[in-house]
Amino acid sequence: SGTIEDVVVLPGDEQDAVYLQARRTIAGSTVRYLEKLAKHSQAIGGSTNLMADSYVVTTAATSSVSVPHLAGESVIGWGTSTGGVSGPIASVTASSTGGVDLGAIYSNSCVGLAYDWRYQSSKLAYGAQKGTALLQKKIVPMVGLLLANTHKDAVSVGPDFTNDTPFKIYNQTTEQALSSTEAVVSTYDALAQPMGGQWDTDSRVCLSGSAPYPVTLLGLVIGMETNEQ
Repeated sequence: SGTIEDVVVLPGDEQDAVYLQARRTIAGSTVRYLEKLAKHSQAIGGSTNLMADSYVVTTAATSSVSVPHLAGESVIGWGTSTGGVSGPIASVTASSTGGVDLGAIYSNSCVGLAYDWRYQSSKLAYGAQKGTALLQKKIVPMVGLLLANTHKDAVSVGPDFTNDTPFKIYNQTTEQALSSTEAVVSTYDALAQPMGGQWDTDSRVCLSGSAPYPVTLLGLVIGMETNEQ
């Protein structure tokens, strides 16, 4: 939703501090903000999760926050509810003056603009017994993900970004759906899942997701079948 015009990097102990000069269109006007990237450790879920563009953090317990620099924009949020559950804050929009009604009381709330991420594999050139799989009909029926610090709704997978479906992340002990208190898993190492690919000479694997759902991808395992000539 914006353009990065300049980047400044300052040395840091744990991780360098990265500042961006961002040009955005807010309420029909062109604005420029100096925005700082969160550290890796601040974008892995938990009580404080800083995954949004041009965000504002409010540590105190409150049911509303103010983001006047994002007035009138659709925004996203993350916070910890009064019940102690940390996660995304649904259906939030900044008013014409920048007020945001969170719909409940949250602490450590982070509110800002949403962004999407995408990954597309390269051409798949392995798995054939008679040489390269390039220019051969092939299909990717199964995909496995090795994950860390990942929300259960963080990843979609498919042969392209139009025909993707959510990747199911479940409790590996009970093999049941995750509860709200365990929605972010620290590690995930489970069996591969069907992807729904089609036979094609250029079969690929595409992963996608959106803020504020954290995901750390450690490994991608692709099961492939070829139709060799």
